[in-house]
Amino acid sequence: MLIKEPLDFAKEFIQSVNQCIATESPGKKMSRHQQWWLAFCITAVVLTNSVCWAQFERISLGKLTLASISWMFRRSKLRWEQLLTHSVRVVLETYGITQGVLVLDDSDRARSKNTTNLHKVHKLKDKKTNGYVMGQNLVFLVLVTPKLTVPVGFAFYEPDPAKKAWKLEDKRLKAEKIAKKDRPKEPERDPLYPTKQELALKLLKEFATNFNKVHVQCVLADALYSDKAFMDAASLVFGSETQVISQLRSNQIIRAQGHEKSVKRYFTSYPGVTKTISIRGGVVQAVILGGARLWVKAHQKKRYVIALRYEGEQEDRYIVATNTTWRMTDIAEGYTIRWLVGVSRLRTLHLVGESPTEVKDSSLVAWEASWRESKTMEPSDNILRKEYAQCTRL
Repeated sequence: MLIKEPLDFAKEFIQSVNQCIATESPGKKMSRHQQWWLAFCITAVVLTNSVCWAQFERISLGKLTLASISWMFRRSKLRWEQLLTHSVRVVLETYGITQGVLVLDDSDRARSKNTTNLHKVHKLKDKKTNGYVMGQNLVFLVLVTPKLTVPVGFAFYEPDPAKKAWKLEDKRLKAEKIAKKDRPKEPERDPLYPTKQELALKLLKEFATNFNKVHVQCVLADALYSDKAFMDAASLVFGSETQVISQLRSNQIIRAQGHEKSVKRYFTSYPGVTKTISIRGGVVQAVILGGARLWVKAHQKKRYVIALRYEGEQEDRYIVATNTTWRMTDIAEGYTIRWLVGVSRLRTLHLVGESPTEVKDSSLVAWEASWRESKTMEPSDNILRKEYAQCTRL
């Protein structure tokens, strides 16, 4: 594939983004060359399915060089921080989207073992080899709507090196049976290294500020974000009516009728019943569902706790929700929307896939599907290639 000019849809999209920037900040709009460069990059990404300056150079018919393409990225005074925000605004206005569900997740991205200059690069656990690789961890926020699913924010996470070193040393001393009073105390967290929960809250607050006309129905996150501080703070960002749904571990303690027990033990005594729920707002599926408004010890308050088991599964998954006025089936159906966003075995972000009961590797957040097979991409790759062929036919 060779490119003479960016595709029409890319140029029109960038023009709309520029108009959005000019409306908010008249003196910060993009130049004609910046608009052409961005439209060219979008076209090149679509046609090559990669972000690689060398590939962009090869398909540009000699019009651009690797140095000239990368110079614009490195030296241009584009408002990179606001570019995603304005792009999302254009998409939401185009499709008339006024409400949706926010989904939080994080993803590891492996890099070269010799990498040192990449932002927030650090050691990551390699699940395949049980060893370590250098890489980056990305916390991202996605807006799911009936019409489309679109990323609306992201942040890079890096663990606090001082706390990381303390944990390793504390683990070593524990193995040597050194008493706790004789071991070094845990250092205070450096504010330069926020936790994933803090980054997630920052993304939610930025969304509330940048997209204040979008009504957020609920916020979904996995078990990593199920602590009291995060769930309470997230519910305050959009108001008490917005539901925050996460997942509890099976050994977490709840109180029922004055007795404390694990959530797994409770739902063993009070098993659920078969109900039908709508999976991701589409296919209706039979599930085993049980729930109650229970006092959760770790949260020091009542939450709506639900045991959910899909057909063919042996173990329940335990959902926790902040707004106890919702119906049990509504919370369960809302939770299934989280499966629209996930990370494949290759750790690449995608938007659609199979049913959660069909996931082969339970350690994965979601299922595998490539961007090129995404049903939410409009227009499709094939249509784009046809348009390109008609525009560049010799």
